[in-house]
Amino acid sequence: MMEYERYITIVFLSAFALVGTVGNILVLYGFTRCRQKFTSSLFILTLAGIDLITCVITIPSNIAMEVLNFNVPYDIICKLYHFLVSTTIPFSAFIMVAIAVDRYFCICKPFAKVMTHYRVGIIVASLCITSICLGMLSCLNYGIYKNPDNLYENLIDRNMSNIGLNQAMEAQLMELLKELSTHDKNDLLTEPINTFKCQESAMLLGDEFFSIFQKIYSSFYGLSCVFVIVIYSVIYRFILKRRQRRLRMESFPCCTFRVPHNGDSENTEVMYLSQDASVVVEERDKNHNAESQRQLVRSESSERKKDKFSLGHEKQERIRRNNIKTAIMLSLVAFVFIVAFLPAWLMKLRLVGMNVVVFNMYFIYNVINPFIYAFMNPDFQNQLKEVFLNLCR
Repeated sequence: MMEYERYITIVFLSAFALVGTVGNILVLYGFTRCRQKFTSSLFILTLAGIDLITCVITIPSNIAMEVLNFNVPYDIICKLYHFLVSTTIPFSAFIMVAIAVDRYFCICKPFAKVMTHYRVGIIVASLCITSICLGMLSCLNYGIYKNPDNLYENLIDRNMSNIGLNQAMEAQLMELLKELSTHDKNDLLTEPINTFKCQESAMLLGDEFFSIFQKIYSSFYGLSCVFVIVIYSVIYRFILKRRQRRLRMESFPCCTFRVPHNGDSENTEVMYLSQDASVVVEERDKNHNAESQRQLVRSESSERKKDKFSLGHEKQERIRRNNIKTAIMLSLVAFVFIVAFLPAWLMKLRLVGMNVVVFNMYFIYNVINPFIYAFMNPDFQNQLKEVFLNLCR
């Protein structure tokens, strides 16, 4: 890695940490003040909490490692850093899939009542435990110690990357060469060598396990992206079909003709039903005052029933429109997630060349989420307006 790349990485990571911290605090404050807590709100609060932890702890840790050029004196620091990265990032991916599933049941199957507050809590807790387990396994594959057999390979890697030997490792190598001249080298080469460099180390779990785990760990991001794309595609397909059905109903108004069975003169009723099922045109032939009064009573009763039906229908439509807006908002979050993590994912799999600046751009996902919420959610906008108005008073 070139020096200017490291400096650029430190600058934009610092900006990410600052902006993301402020934004996610506002999201947590705004959504916790909402009176009605829907399942989507609980998932958003969880995602904002993860993003806040990432901006307050994980990103500053990454900045510190970049400043130190990943040279740390203690192995526990190296493992703790990789534990943070390997826990918070997959947790965000898992929550993203859970949000997509929640939107599917809320829009496509609103009466199934699959997602409840209790089940959301169970899902979040399960995903958190899974992410912690992944983080623990991942951090065991990193450290500052290397096997003596890999020492020569490690030196070659350092020279090939134009970094050169750091002073600590060079001094340790010279000390090792001195001792080799006076001791049995077989005894000396059995002890792990402290490289003072936080890097991949297969001392605890072995090279084979590390290789398999890296593939499994990386596959979680790919599977998460696939699940999110498939679920939102199903949701939009459902919305499209429903809109097409609504357009067909609007194009062909429903007409009903009623002919009385008694011997009175004809009383023909024509009703054109609009989308909200209210009566638009009603024509009657009135011949008797008594019959007119009875028709008026029946009409008023029918109107009240239809008004109630219309209000209920409008309420359902309003809820469904809000769900559609929420789905669009969360689709933007999913899109940002895919775009942010795809370059780092390809670099981790060594399908493309490593670029440190582009690799660390995946942290933008934790920063941009609050702005998507603010742009798409009117309730959140109102909460922010109240906050700023209170501050200005």
